[in-house]
Amino acid sequence: MKNRCIFPTLLATAITIALTGCGGSSSNETDPPVVNPAPTPPQLTDCNENLILVPQSIESQGELVDGRDAMLAIDANLSNTSFWTSPTNNASLTLDFGKQHKINEVRIAWHNGETSQQTFDVNASSDNTAFSSVLSAKQSSGTTFLPEQYATPDASARFLQIQTNFTSAQQAGIREILVFGCALEGQTETSTSSFSVASLNLNPDVAPSENFDLLTWALDTPADEDNNNIADRTREQDLANGFEDEFFFTGADGGMVFRSTITGAKTSANTSFTRSELREMLRRGDTRISTRGVNQNNWLLGYQPE
Repeated sequence: MKNRCIFPTLLATAITIALTGCGGSSSNETDPPVVNPAPTPPQLTDCNENLILVPQSIESQGELVDGRDAMLAIDANLSNTSFWTSPTNNASLTLDFGKQHKINEVRIAWHNGETSQQTFDVNASSDNTAFSSVLSAKQSSGTTFLPEQYATPDASARFLQIQTNFTSAQQAGIREILVFGCALEGQTETSTSSFSVASLNLNPDVAPSENFDLLTWALDTPADEDNNNIADRTREQDLANGFEDEFFFTGADGGMVFRSTITGAKTSANTSFTRSELREMLRRGDTRISTRGVNQNNWLLGYQPE
């Protein structure tokens, strides 16, 4: 559609120029020079999608455990050997981004985050002296060591402080901190990550369920083993017990691979395309709970409380 709009605009411009140059006036007046308008400065958009450049510096407030320097929290390494921790109550990390940013989201990967829940605060400052609260007494899920997302109320800050409440430095720590937002002045600086899936220690020689907890999921694929012209669904228990096929399997790096074909069974008569996808099943294999209706398996939408 954009290309179709360009030609009439160019044509109209050409006609205007032609009429100006060949007009019927006999005046000797010279047309004033054309002054191009000043370019519009770029607008800050898609702020949530921008990973702010790795901080220019990071400081730890509190006693450090030997070999657990603050830099380990921003080294793009999620392995269980690269994490910061401190035995000091209310220890904190302060990140300096070099200039003021609008902060939209913080992601934190907790050491031993899959077995322990952590309470923490996030504070923001423009001068590294006066800090205001962004998130207070926030809790991690206690179910994963991968980065967890915490939305922030659009804080403006050059310095961001993560204050912890660890009860044991041997059982808790921060593997990685990622901050998303936009620079409030100048060009937004972003960073690419050197993260490698190899750091997750996934086994490429086993079914996906041996690398990932799949009991909370059901799987739809274009397969139709029962020949009913509807895509097959693999239930939670089967998926967690090692199911894999040509549409769902483990990749060479241990990652979970989904494959979908142009032809194949579809999930319903009203669907035009095949799919390979997971559906979240909050019931975790408890078949006493139905997959339909408002119950412990399905999300309740705010605009459909009934």
